[in-house]
Amino acid sequence: MRNGSRRSETEPEGLETFLLSDLHLGAGGGPGAEQGVPDDFDADAAFASFADSLCARAAAEPGARRLVVLGDLLDLLRLAQHEPRAAADPVAAALCRMDRIAAAHPDVFAALGRLAAAGYRLEIVPGNHDLDLARPAAQERLRDLICGADPELRARVRFHPWILHLPGVLYAEHGSQFHDINRFPTLLEPWSQGPDGPLDAPLGAHLGGPSGGAGALGAARRSAGMTRALARDTRLRTIEGRPGAARAYRDRVLAPYADRVALPRDAVQAIDRLSSASTARMTRRVLGRMATGRGGYDLRTPARGIHDLLAARGASVSYYVFAHSHAADRVPLDGGAGAPSYLNTGTWSIPRPKPGLPLSGERLTYVSIGRPGPGEPPVASLERWDAGTRRHETLA
Repeated sequence: MRNGSRRSETEPEGLETFLLSDLHLGAGGGPGAEQGVPDDFDADAAFASFADSLCARAAAEPGARRLVVLGDLLDLLRLAQHEPRAAADPVAAALCRMDRIAAAHPDVFAALGRLAAAGYRLEIVPGNHDLDLARPAAQERLRDLICGADPELRARVRFHPWILHLPGVLYAEHGSQFHDINRFPTLLEPWSQGPDGPLDAPLGAHLGGPSGGAGALGAARRSAGMTRALARDTRLRTIEGRPGAARAYRDRVLAPYADRVALPRDAVQAIDRLSSASTARMTRRVLGRMATGRGGYDLRTPARGIHDLLAARGASVSYYVFAHSHAADRVPLDGGAGAPSYLNTGTWSIPRPKPGLPLSGERLTYVSIGRPGPGEPPVASLERWDAGTRRHETLA
């Protein structure tokens, strides 16, 4: 039986859907923000005008809609990297960082609140920079910051710990699982001491922090930082490289999760295996990049792999949407009319232009999936918000 016939946790289907990602809201410039902590988000007014345009659309054309933030709404990781020592209470520390970010970007949180009030469902997928949003307490705090105490609005803010799946239409995730230094071996349980304990952070979480400076001294400091990061990498102490523990996680956690997102159990387990990384291979790649200045990661490749896995099980979708790379993109995954597409939402923060990706230098980008007419398939497009003209521009 085609798995797409099962009903997903993201019902009702047929909603007009907007997906954006990687705002990386920080605390720089806000009341009480620490000096020297970078904040890469400066598009507060642009985001507010974008949200107002979506509210106007809802008022003019009533109907159910969703806005999906596909990871890294908040840059909680960067704030943590600039703190002098590990927090004794990880949950309280995460909530404090969230409050600081909200104080620095009130217009963004107000705009999200207006979207909820206009009837939008706000669907939040944590990214590697805000995986604290997997914690129930952090989810409730984000509802507080967006919706206040209004129970109807709070119910419109929903969280997806990994995959957003609309059967036959959409497979979406942040994408950091396929970037080896940012992969969590047990993404749905990213802590060894329970949801009130510290995150079992991968190598990438230990590579940030204050710059080492220029010259030989700076290079030595960066090298020492890499050594410390490798020593702290929890991949050395968790299930990576222990097949028995990995199988137990996939059977105990991933199998029931697959039922929740209406995907075949063996497909979700295979997707998890597709993202597996070894510390040795990752270390060689990172050291090679440090030596040559070349490296990176390609999310088109895992998108094709996921499509092949789902197609083999009769559960393929039309659109595979990722984020994380900050490089807006659209490409067909195979030839022929009606071929499925890979799309990347890009970023509202700092874009990362890449050779061969002509749209990767854009920012304020998002993916739009229109509500289909009777008997018509949904159509997706990669778009950009032009804050100057207050218009939605189709890129691909």
